[in-house]
Amino acid sequence: MRLFEGAVFACLGAVLILWTELAGVAMGADIEDLFLPQCAAFYLRADYDAPLLESAFQQKRDEEWNARYFSPWTADGFAHSVSDLLYPWRVYGDREIFGENGRPRESSWLNDLLKGANFAAFRSLDIRGVILEETNLRALPTGKPLFLAPPSSYEGFPFDYAQVSALNVGEPVRISHLSEDRSWALVETGYAAGWIDSRRVAAADDYFAEIRGYANGPLVAVTKDGVAMCDSNGRFRSHVRIGSVFPLKKDLLYEYEVALPASDGSIGAKVVSGSISKGASGRKPIPFTPRNVANLIDEMLGASYGWGGLYGNRDCSAAVRDLFAPFGIWLPRNSADQAAWGRTVSLQGLPREEKEKRIVEEGIPFATLLYKEGHIMLYIGHYRGRAMIFHNMWGIKTLEGGAEGRRVVGKAVITTLSPGAEFADIHPDGLLIDAITAMTFLVPSERSGPRRF
Repeated sequence: MRLFEGAVFACLGAVLILWTELAGVAMGADIEDLFLPQCAAFYLRADYDAPLLESAFQQKRDEEWNARYFSPWTADGFAHSVSDLLYPWRVYGDREIFGENGRPRESSWLNDLLKGANFAAFRSLDIRGVILEETNLRALPTGKPLFLAPPSSYEGFPFDYAQVSALNVGEPVRISHLSEDRSWALVETGYAAGWIDSRRVAAADDYFAEIRGYANGPLVAVTKDGVAMCDSNGRFRSHVRIGSVFPLKKDLLYEYEVALPASDGSIGAKVVSGSISKGASGRKPIPFTPRNVANLIDEMLGASYGWGGLYGNRDCSAAVRDLFAPFGIWLPRNSADQAAWGRTVSLQGLPREEKEKRIVEEGIPFATLLYKEGHIMLYIGHYRGRAMIFHNMWGIKTLEGGAEGRRVVGKAVITTLSPGAEFADIHPDGLLIDAITAMTFLVPSERSGPRRF
């Protein structure tokens, strides 16, 4: 019987491989770049502990980070308009969209969601809220996906356009109102707005009053992924990861005691104490040095790609945003906004050799973003004359027999500017270096000249 079952599963596996390849999604051997050292510390140079920002300037950036992070609690009210939040219905209302079963969705699907969104109650609550456990921020009041092509297509999975971002436990939000069936809450964070499962959020006015003293004090930044956070009674509260921060209550010998939100048994939140090892966290802002950035990158390397933060994973912009949070360097949520956040130098129209030369000569390792439409990368230095980048990438665009496809990488990696160049089926527009249009410096402009480590 087991032999028969094994044969069945082997056949099913073969069919699945054939199906994905026919759909333009190649799951074959790793690209050559992945045989480069997949360790950011390897690319450090001699002055790896030299600050990338002067202490006073980093402190100012950190204060700005805190102000933006806590803005849903300190703002006068809900900042987004109904028009802002109706964009999914405007953009996708007249398009063919697909569900998780690979079939086109009924034309009534979006209309039913719009009715249930209860926009007549917009800003009827307009209260502070806090995230009780990790959750997804959605563009629509549903956990069901919105694909623009069948999930088996290279333009389908994992690109669920109903997904906005992942939210961390303890994150401040502003609650506008609840959906008609009260299962979804419309909220905004310091960087985005959307719908969350109403069970994962609590009213935070009492929590905010209690935590105010801690929120104005030191914060603890998580420096490892997948850390299990428990309260003082040993009860598991949530997994936390790089990008999460918590108000510090006590600085103990081997750990930090931090403030965590918990349900008060009604609709509100209360403060409970949790603890996190100093080996998995640090007082924010952590000194902004190449070595410290490299250490955090090495924690992220190999982690699966997650469009919009789905499945607890990161996409390219979430990886960069979370990476710099412990240093108090605020970045927006999407790649285009991130690329415009610092001093930007255009690389558009440059030949490959000249473009890479400028990046190597002018880029500041571990503090320079590189941008192509829809994708953000971090320059980490050069190796054997080639610029090296850290990024979380889904795949490489291919063209075979006139059909576009993707050679899937699907994880956080270190590559050159031309991953996949060795493949004969790479799309003429498929090389990253050809599509990179700008580099953005995350340090003051006076540091943004030629610099060598």
